[in-house]
Amino acid sequence: MKKRIFSIMLVMMMAAQQYVFAEAVQDTGQNDYKTLYSEDFEDDTLGDVTKDTLKTDAVYAALTGASVAEEDGGNKYMKLSGGRYTYKFLAGAMAGDKLTVSFRFQQPEQADNNNLFELQTTGGSAYATLMKTSGGKLIFDSTEICEVAAAAWHSVTLQYDFEEGTVDVKVDSNDSQTVEIPFGSQYYMTTEQKDKVGRFGFRSTSGDTYIDDISIESTPEHWTNQIDEIEETMALEKEYAPYVEYTDEATEEFNAVISTARADITSAETIAELNTAVSGLDDALVKYRNSGTNRALTTIFNGGTIT
Repeated sequence: MKKRIFSIMLVMMMAAQQYVFAEAVQDTGQNDYKTLYSEDFEDDTLGDVTKDTLKTDAVYAALTGASVAEEDGGNKYMKLSGGRYTYKFLAGAMAGDKLTVSFRFQQPEQADNNNLFELQTTGGSAYATLMKTSGGKLIFDSTEICEVAAAAWHSVTLQYDFEEGTVDVKVDSNDSQTVEIPFGSQYYMTTEQKDKVGRFGFRSTSGDTYIDDISIESTPEHWTNQIDEIEETMALEKEYAPYVEYTDEATEEFNAVISTARADITSAETIAELNTAVSGLDDALVKYRNSGTNRALTTIFNGGTIT
């Protein structure tokens, strides 16, 4: 029996203490999002979760305490059993200015102080946000969001705006609540680290937790910014070294690389494709830079004067 597909926007995935950690990325256009990660477990084999189940090659720690299970109606999900730093995985690059994470969760029994979802900087050195359940309530960082009943599925959508420093948290049919990201407080990232967000994770530190319909989407600044920086670098070099001249052929070739990278970001459907889109930028810059001729030196060597 096919399950309903939940299309929602997200940011980075799972890890420790029944986590699943992943790194996030983005899409093109001012408000366009790309799906960085999506998993509903419907095509997965029942039993232990593996890196193949999570569709990632970069497994950070042993995958234990997590399994693919199935409900009576046929819906498959990931079951996390209470434990300590059970597993985590990484997948991809960093998040952009905006990130949307969505998933469903269920806890068969009411849990106390159960860490459920975390967003971290790349390498896991600091939290971006932390969600937990305790006493039948869902708590995002220090803000109580709503009551959550045991033995029932709950839908969560988190819409991050790292530039504004806020997260819109929506659970089930409850009104969305805007929560400030606690930059710089204990264990949390600083404002300088907000472009370093790169991992997200689910875990269950108290009892069992079921996770399903994970979706992560992000905007494309991480990649488009790399193109902008390459263009700005070249523009500055031309401004401060006006005697260096470039042939029309070299300029056209450099501009073609830039144009192709932007187009590839727009059409990319995976994190790997996004990273590939910008993989040749540095080499293109070096090649273009080396193709320049210093008119000042050439003029002097030929016995002329610089005008």
